[in-house]
Amino acid sequence: MESVLEEQNIEIFGSITVNMFYDSLGVGDVPKVGMCFGTIEDANQFYQNYAMCIGFVIKIRFTRRVGKDKVPKNQMITCNREGKRKSRVSPIEKTNPRTNYNCLARISIRLNKEGLWIISKVCLDHSHPCDPEMAKLLTRNRDMTMHMCRVIERNDEAGVRLSKTYKVLVGEAGGFSKINLIEKDVRNYLSRKVRNVTEEMDAREMLKYFTRMKDMNSDFYFDVELDQNKRLKTIFWADARSKAA
Repeated sequence: MESVLEEQNIEIFGSITVNMFYDSLGVGDVPKVGMCFGTIEDANQFYQNYAMCIGFVIKIRFTRRVGKDKVPKNQMITCNREGKRKSRVSPIEKTNPRTNYNCLARISIRLNKEGLWIISKVCLDHSHPCDPEMAKLLTRNRDMTMHMCRVIERNDEAGVRLSKTYKVLVGEAGGFSKINLIEKDVRNYLSRKVRNVTEEMDAREMLKYFTRMKDMNSDFYFDVELDQNKRLKTIFWADARSKAA
């Protein structure tokens, strides 16, 4: 098995190689036994930053807690492709199959007597290809700024299609290589926004919200059905994109 760290180059297991990677990843950014952190969150963030540079996703394998207050004492953070998974569902029948490679890349951290979190074990070897260029598009690394949220909401209220909104965000970022989200993230954000409105607002506030949407966009449509007690029974709404489809 090849080592992820070798002299002045970082070689990713498989066919993908990143030459002279220390131009963007310094020696102090690579996990080493003995490194100390003020909090467990700092240690987690350090390994998360390293994983994003290399091109993989991390997960917390376990955290050992002691005492009545369940104070964390030890923690293992691994590559999310560690271990082997056996599923009752045939791989052929899976709509989104996922393969685990029994990857051994991980770090172990522990709380020392001085109250600092120290890296006690390190393994940098991966049993699968990693791609630093694609790391930003991995689920855990994708992010949406407040500005992006405002652009999405404003365009949605104006009836702009999702694909066009995404192209606007890509243009503002300077190209597809500079943006760390995909078009599906835009759709998911709008879905969560509508769901939060329906869950957190009462019926009256929800109707006020839909009325404002109608005022801003004449193509927005909604209709409500009341029960015998004049209480909200069902509600239907459709934006400009839905009506165009």
